[in-house]
Amino acid sequence: MDDPHHAAPLVICGVGGSGTRVVAGAVQALGVDIGCCLNPSLDNLWFTFLLRRRDWQETRPARSEIEAALTLFARCSRGGTDPRDRARLQAEIAARGAGFRREIHPDMADLALNGLRDGPACPRTGARGWKEPNAHLFLPDIARVFPGAKVVFLLRSGPDMALSGNQNQLRHWAARFGLPQPPPGQVPAALALDFWLRANRRALHHLARHFGPRALVLRYEDLCSTPAPVLRHLADFPEITVPRSVLQGLADGVHPVRPRAAEDRQEAMPAARIAAARALYARYAYDTTARSVIRRQSVPSEKAMTAPPLSSGT
Repeated sequence: MDDPHHAAPLVICGVGGSGTRVVAGAVQALGVDIGCCLNPSLDNLWFTFLLRRRDWQETRPARSEIEAALTLFARCSRGGTDPRDRARLQAEIAARGAGFRREIHPDMADLALNGLRDGPACPRTGARGWKEPNAHLFLPDIARVFPGAKVVFLLRSGPDMALSGNQNQLRHWAARFGLPQPPPGQVPAALALDFWLRANRRALHHLARHFGPRALVLRYEDLCSTPAPVLRHLADFPEITVPRSVLQGLADGVHPVRPRAAEDRQEAMPAARIAAARALYARYAYDTTARSVIRRQSVPSEKAMTAPPLSSGT
């Protein structure tokens, strides 16, 4: 890609409900263009349509198919589609548009599909990126298509996440992680915690392998408890110069997080799984004494991983 901003986007992702919306809002306020077709959670709906596909739920498609979808996404984002791209988009919309309207709010689906037909309303300039939590499923592919990409990956307490009502990723990708499809209604906490462990281990492995110092792992709880220094490092990561007053204004808008996983609610989760989740989470505790952006929040080396990644979905 001839535009360096498209070759080196800032990607925000994580297991659903981990705080990506808060980080995306902060990054957007810091001057990063995260797209023109967003839902209220600031998800890039073009990425959602082109890559969070129902026919990819159980089996990972060929590498070339994912790379083609990411390349098409990039061309749509910069308004650089050609007749062949537009023909492919029309075919994709004809084949999957109705199903997409059933998967998300119809108004949001129409916003995405109409935007894909028309392209961006104005040229995009400056630092760019996108937020879509499901992007962590495609980290190796993003590294190939966007060789300079940086990733902000959000972690949130595993036991808390297991008790969340947001289990959309588990419902969509369970088979790719060797897990059973959740039953309708409330998802069993033990199953949700298994997904949290498998998804985060896999993502951290690929961040270490494919991104190294271009990956930043932030714990949502640390952002909420010490917002000012975390936001400063978040701004430094893509090398954005921001006045102190702007950062302080953003920090003032961050609210404390309320833990969900009280001791009496953890009985439904195996103690060993809780311990494993807490150990993984503890490795990324925010270090207020460190001066470098890439410090304990950076991903570990592959040898330092405490558990191998799953073969499913790699």
